[in-house]
Amino acid sequence: MSEFLANKRRPHITLRKFDKAWFKAFFLWLKNDYVPQKYVRVEAKPLCEGSLHNVQQRIVTVFNKAVKFGKLKANPFYQLEKSDIFPKPKASHKQYLTPDELKRFMASDERSPGVAETQRAFGFACLTGLRISDIKALRWSDIKRNKETNTLVIVQKKTKALNAVPIGNTALSWMPPKGDDDFVFHLPAKANVDAALKRIAKKVDIEKNISFHCARHTFGILVQAVTGNIETTKKLMGHKSLKSTAIYADVLTNEKVKAVDNTKKAFRGRKQREENKQIPRTKRTAATNTHPRRITFLQDNK
Repeated sequence: MSEFLANKRRPHITLRKFDKAWFKAFFLWLKNDYVPQKYVRVEAKPLCEGSLHNVQQRIVTVFNKAVKFGKLKANPFYQLEKSDIFPKPKASHKQYLTPDELKRFMASDERSPGVAETQRAFGFACLTGLRISDIKALRWSDIKRNKETNTLVIVQKKTKALNAVPIGNTALSWMPPKGDDDFVFHLPAKANVDAALKRIAKKVDIEKNISFHCARHTFGILVQAVTGNIETTKKLMGHKSLKSTAIYADVLTNEKVKAVDNTKKAFRGRKQREENKQIPRTKRTAATNTHPRRITFLQDNK
């Protein structure tokens, strides 16, 4: 918003003067002209539908609070036409790696320090569910060790809530050697992180458009598949509501439906081949140019 107002040479405009026309102008600028900071040095990309809607909702929330506390009589956002606002995007497919894909991803021999660090951080996130913001803030002192278990205890950057996640031996083996400071991972810029992930995925023949957040989805799917308990998944993911966690159960349900459908198709194909074997092979007749074998098969299935 501050960048938009500076662009319009009105950096100190008040809420009362930010009317319907200003809202419309801001949304147009956000959609067509705004360049996210992470793309300043690379090819510029517009904000996706989800990001546009998120920014819109944050601005609307600010104005709603201004109305609530008597700073404004009404929120001018609600005067806009439907065509002027960003609709809520449809639920997107949660991209995740299967256990086999994760093994291949982590087995890739990466020599570049930045790519190797990204690989380790991604693998660790796949087995702990940490967001990239929490990975960057993770310290060695956040890992509580004892004879029986190792536990990761952090305050999540996004929710500000305390979360504890047990750490297995595989996750521990993917952590880097301890450096001079207390931070566990030292990741490059986000654009370089995403580029490294895509490079490794392509190298090991994973045909998925993965981002770092894919690691969190992978963790959610793995936990739900192993435990079958949505409440356990919710706690380990650090979700406040089961609504967020239910997505992972839904994904697994969809995968099970696909598996059953594929099984049905396989047996259907097998049954048809067996029935065809029982029908004697004959040649087409010159008189009718029909195929008796095919006719017999169709009659048997009436």
